[in-house]
Amino acid sequence: MYVATIISSTPSFGSLFGGYAAERVAVELQEKGERILQEAAASVPHRVKVERVFEVGAPDAIILSVVKEKAGDMIVMGCRGLGKVEGYALGSVSQYVMNHANVPVI
Repeated sequence: MYVATIISSTPSFGSLFGGYAAERVAVELQEKGERILQEAAASVPHRVKVERVFEVGAPDAIILSVVKEKAGDMIVMGCRGLGKVEGYALGSVSQYVMNHANVPVI
């Protein structure tokens, strides 16, 4: 089983925060991603082998790439419980994956 956290990269990220601030935000995002991976892996029964995947980039493309690279046979995606407006905009990753994956998506 593979558990993944993907942090979306934003082209304007560096321009929003200069120098040290941008670097600090990136480190905090990575630390949060690693904590999410640890929690997800810890929730899996010990008899199941878990490999963690942490990536920065376009989540939709990375999810499909990881599934293809690792020969995955199913994608299980979580949600963040966003409101209607945020969910509409950010739900596009799930929608893209569902429409382009060659394996079942739950």
